[in-house]
Amino acid sequence: MSFNKVIFVCKENVNQSPMAEWILKDMIKDNTKEICSRGLVVLFPEPRNLKVTEVLESHHIKCDEQNSQEIDREDIDENTLILTMTFAEKVNIMEKFEFEKFLIHMVEMKRFMKSVMRK
Repeated sequence: MSFNKVIFVCKENVNQSPMAEWILKDMIKDNTKEICSRGLVVLFPEPRNLKVTEVLESHHIKCDEQNSQEIDREDIDENTLILTMTFAEKVNIMEKFEFEKFLIHMVEMKRFMKSVMRK
């Protein structure tokens, strides 16, 4: 199955999911795919954690300024791959949006970061 959009999801969209978003953008450099990040609980927009920006920049990964956004049904269609940071987030999205399991996958963030940052 081919996906046109990838959404990384974490709890608040200020740490893990924005970092994963910019790492993948840097890795694939494919403008035909939309890559973004969202949070499960975003009460008000807040900027990405400065430590995330520092880590990305220390690895020469360019990242634009961004504020947290909550995931919404309108973000998702049949060509969207949703990658969560934890199993609980995966379950939350499946219950909230009543999606099929195959659209939502969990990323083990520690393993993902170790493999990417070695490059």
